[in-house]
Amino acid sequence: MAKSNLRLILSLILLFLVGFWFRGAAFPPDPLSPLPGQAEAEKVEIASNSSFLTFDPAKRIKVKVWQVVDGETFAISKYDRIRLLEVRSPSLSTEEGFKAMQFLQGLIEDKEVELQFVPEIALRDSYGRLMAVVWVDGVNVNSEMVRKGLAESMVIK
Repeated sequence: MAKSNLRLILSLILLFLVGFWFRGAAFPPDPLSPLPGQAEAEKVEIASNSSFLTFDPAKRIKVKVWQVVDGETFAISKYDRIRLLEVRSPSLSTEEGFKAMQFLQGLIEDKEVELQFVPEIALRDSYGRLMAVVWVDGVNVNSEMVRKGLAESMVIK
């Protein structure tokens, strides 16, 4: 009995170590660290599940989109999600919500985007997502979603 418990514990430890070792290969590095050729940001720290992210919220920052989650949210790493500021898309359980997600995927997934934060509005929403105006190739993604009728404009107070 004690031998089987020991084997189980050792197996779990080994599984954890292997998972930790390969974590970097499966997920992108810290997305808010400066890109090559980008100056070091002013020091503003925001707690994240992955680390403390440092950047100047008064300036646009460039990040690579890892995965689109729905019509108003996308991930830039395993832990960090961005929500389109002042935009509300339909639920994914509806056909309109699925279309909004597909459009957003085509617009930004696997691309480098710029995030613009609005100092007068909280940096994170109640779900912990960073809220930003998103730009790709000079196009305001937030406005484009509303213009195409795939999302509604909403005001955050």
